[in-house]
Amino acid sequence: MSETTASSARSRATRFQRSVEPSCPNPATLHLVRCPAPGYIVALKSGTDATSVAPILAARYGFALRTVWTQQSLGFPPFYAIMSVQAVAQLRCEPSVDFIEENAFGSVGLQSPCG
Repeated sequence: MSETTASSARSRATRFQRSVEPSCPNPATLHLVRCPAPGYIVALKSGTDATSVAPILAARYGFALRTVWTQQSLGFPPFYAIMSVQAVAQLRCEPSVDFIEENAFGSVGLQSPCG
């Protein structure tokens, strides 16, 4: 295999990789979905102020923060962000993170976007 072909294969493998193992002993749970859409929903631990913590985490790990929800009815303060699988692995080691879930496509009726 040529060096160019090997490099191209590595690039495709990285592009489609859905998770990377975190480097901490007790990472937050990562929920992978059957029909992933762009981005991740990050649930912070109860009592965490998402409006102040989410921008700090975005700056620390270099992800694009899109939405921070402030409704307390969910039982946890979440935010939505676009990030790499490497950033997800790092974020799973943050003490303020309860769990992370891939964003998902949904459907109404019989037609699913994932077949």
